[in-house]
Amino acid sequence: MAATEKKPEQGQPMEAAEKKPEQGQPMEAAEKKPEQGQKMVKIKLFKGSGKYADDVFVGLNGETYKIQRGVEVEVPAGVAEILEHSAQQDALTSERLEKLAENAQHI
Repeated sequence: MAATEKKPEQGQPMEAAEKKPEQGQPMEAAEKKPEQGQKMVKIKLFKGSGKYADDVFVGLNGETYKIQRGVEVEVPAGVAEILEHSAQQDALTSERLEKLAENAQHI
């Protein structure tokens, strides 16, 4: 990234970034206003070790959002829905893998 490029605020579209976010800065401090009629919701993503330690990137209608884990942020409802569907798919995948492993033990 060039020295003149700016990094996105947490939970903000990457294109709308004005400055580099400070660690733990929730979206309420962000400068960009939501588009008119766009419903915003508060979310907080689980933060742990391994695959649950890094920020999450979500794309919606050509805009990319960087969401920090472990901090409550405000995002468009569509972004929250994408994350909800992702969590549902993760749970379904885990369930199916457990069944496959169980069936493999019986062979």
